Amino acid sequence: MGRKNRFSTLGNKFSHFKEDHTKIPLLLGKSAQRLARLVKRVQMLTTLYACLVLIPELGSTTYSSTPPYAELCPRSSICSENLLQVVMISFSRVSAYYMFPQLTLVFLTKCYKLVGSLQSSVLSIYLPFEDLHLIHVNAGLDIAKMSLVHTVFHVARWILRKEVSERSERAFLEDEHTRDDVREMATDIMATSTTN
Repeated sequence: MGRKNRFSTLGNKFSHFKEDHTKIPLLLGKSAQRLARLVKRVQMLTTLYACLVLIPELGSTTYSSTPPYAELCPRSSICSENLLQVVMISFSRVSAYYMFPQLTLVFLTKCYKLVGSLQSSVLSIYLPFEDLHLIHVNAGLDIAKMSLVHTVFHVARWILRKEVSERSERAFLEDEHTRDDVREMATDIMATSTTN
């Protein structure tokens, strides 16, 4: 009976881990809510920055009233030659920039020396240093979701542009040349070792 009581109190103490991690600001205090609001604001700013490329005067997107309607080609790796491809690269770009604050937060929450020194500073009044693991988990989940969006839109655009088959064929040819070079080196080494 004593064991059951010990585990039941332990379960009650950590019952917030069973909660949905999207409700983390509600589980923690006001400082965690402040941090969540700050991260969301920074995410909005980075997302707006990512969208600047779509403005013709500021970015490198050109629009027309005839097909292909839009073109975005600042470099060959993200060249998009019609409206659908521009929309896809925009989703990829926005999801990548949306992840930047979360990526920073994931690493900073596990910098224990930095967190330890910041806990004794004035920042501890404003930021939740008491339970950074839940913030770390929430940031990781956001990163996973946005990585999926980012990857899906990139791969879909590559398929539309027929770059997937070109990339795989190029990779195969490069590997084939590498294999030939390795075989040649091996035969040279074998020939040198047998003559000595």
